[in-house]
Amino acid sequence: MPPTHSPHTTPQPGARALYLSASPKHIGHTHEALVVTTSAGQTQRYPLARVARIVSSTSAEWEGGALALCLKAGISITWADGKGRPLGSALPTRPTQSNATTLALLLEQPDGPAHYANWLRSRRMHVLTQWGSRANHTISPNDWETTKREWVYRAQLHPHLPRPLLAHCHAWAVAQLDSLQLPTQLWDAHGNDVPLAHDLAHLLWAEMNLCTGPLADTATGEREQVDLFERWSVPNGATLHLHVGALLRVAKSQLAP
Repeated sequence: MPPTHSPHTTPQPGARALYLSASPKHIGHTHEALVVTTSAGQTQRYPLARVARIVSSTSAEWEGGALALCLKAGISITWADGKGRPLGSALPTRPTQSNATTLALLLEQPDGPAHYANWLRSRRMHVLTQWGSRANHTISPNDWETTKREWVYRAQLHPHLPRPLLAHCHAWAVAQLDSLQLPTQLWDAHGNDVPLAHDLAHLLWAEMNLCTGPLADTATGEREQVDLFERWSVPNGATLHLHVGALLRVAKSQLAP
């Protein structure tokens, strides 16, 4: 097995997210692991080969070497504030790939933003359809039409899950885009932001809210929310790849000679 400090090491099968909670802690490192020390002096070691991505609170004090070690290992880090809102992410530097160039070229076209908006609306419809299929015909026609009007056409969602789970969705989107060697942020021909990671995170967030049952609302504690997201992401997280694949098909069809 290659050393975990090699550039862009792929996490081992079974690697999981590392959640650094809001309690103060110091993040140091060895050559192959993060060393997390709490304010009470307790220490835990996390081998990088077992870490898929990191969600960090702003109270965590990171050593520069620990940050660099994660980036060299190909591990993305997303920071969230005390209300669970994603603040930003650190990603390893990767060479530009053809799919990334394809998306950039699409948005440079005069009608590129319109194609992106159509793709996003179609993926919201996909999320709605998934909700309908999982609800097993228990959705009333009125609820269906109301949700379709608000979510699909207005991008408005009334979430019932704890808000910090949105940051977990964002971190998942960032990590998956990085694994696909795609950018998290794009720009159109006029320099307007096209927040790909943000849009994908909200697709996942909507799917979680629509397709999880009321028992999920009881996940009020930090540990319960982490467990809920991990359980949900195993069978459902791959939906993000379907969303990205649909966008790449749109881009390639529009750029085909």
